[in-house]
Amino acid sequence: MENIINKLQNEAGLTKDQAVKAISVFKDYLDGEGLDVAWNKLSKEKQENVVQQVKGFYNNVSEQTQNYTDKITDKVDSFAVKAKKGVENLGKMATELFEEK
Repeated sequence: MENIINKLQNEAGLTKDQAVKAISVFKDYLDGEGLDVAWNKLSKEKQENVVQQVKGFYNNVSEQTQNYTDKITDKVDSFAVKAKKGVENLGKMATELFEEK
């Protein structure tokens, strides 16, 4: 859409506000005539905006996934350390028990 605005400014000598208004009037006219115009295809900015939003969403999901992965890894590591100490203590207790007899 920005390309059309620039073209109206440069070739027709319109101000930006006038160019936007002209496009709005033209769009309303075509819509009023029942013409099926794919306006979203004319708006490269809109497409780029959607692409940026999808990229931002993906990056956010990736970051959150990494955070959860880090937390799970920390918990598993902590559990493994505690389990190892528990097994070592159990082994010592068993040794002491058998040495007493």
